[in-house]
Amino acid sequence: MPCSIGISHFLNRSLTRDNKHAIEREQVIKLIRAIVDIASEPRDRRGIAETKTIPLSEPIMRALVAVAEHAEDPFRPVCVQALAETVLIDIDLVARSGGIRFLLHALGEGPVEVGPILAATFLHIIDPPRTRAYLHLGTDLEIALFVITDAYGKGADPADRMRSCTKIIQMMLRTWSGGKQLVTCSSSKHETIYRVDIYLSGGSTRNQVHH
Repeated sequence: MPCSIGISHFLNRSLTRDNKHAIEREQVIKLIRAIVDIASEPRDRRGIAETKTIPLSEPIMRALVAVAEHAEDPFRPVCVQALAETVLIDIDLVARSGGIRFLLHALGEGPVEVGPILAATFLHIIDPPRTRAYLHLGTDLEIALFVITDAYGKGADPADRMRSCTKIIQMMLRTWSGGKQLVTCSSSKHETIYRVDIYLSGGSTRNQVHH
């Protein structure tokens, strides 16, 4: 069952406080991740697959998304990772909280170190029909690819950003589910697939990837 209203209010308030309360915010984020971790544990000893839910409210998840969206927040990377962990367990909760669209943008614009984690997360989501239904495979994939190919030259270290974005695209091309969706974009004549081709074939891209 979801957290009580009092606990939900406390967690939400703590997440929205400024960095003068960094210790409190850190402990709340640790608690949220612990709740997610407990929810991921098998509950049926017979080995029967079941749909899992995480006992966190939408306001808490929206507050977590807000922290993850803030580029200057020191807790941004860990919140992005927490959202990625949550979407694998309770995609409905993340979808209702606006987290899926954020994670798509975070593929190219989020912290470089979590890019491969997010790519693996979405490749996992688009494989089973139940979770794939939460994505608009044409539109959402285009958003992700556009953000990735548009990311070079932005941020404090564009070379690291380019290497990260290129690895994400390569991960997609090497898997059946990711490659299939790229082919779908190509056969539907979406412009984004041509951006990917230009991005990967560019001389500067090749140079950065091999350095």
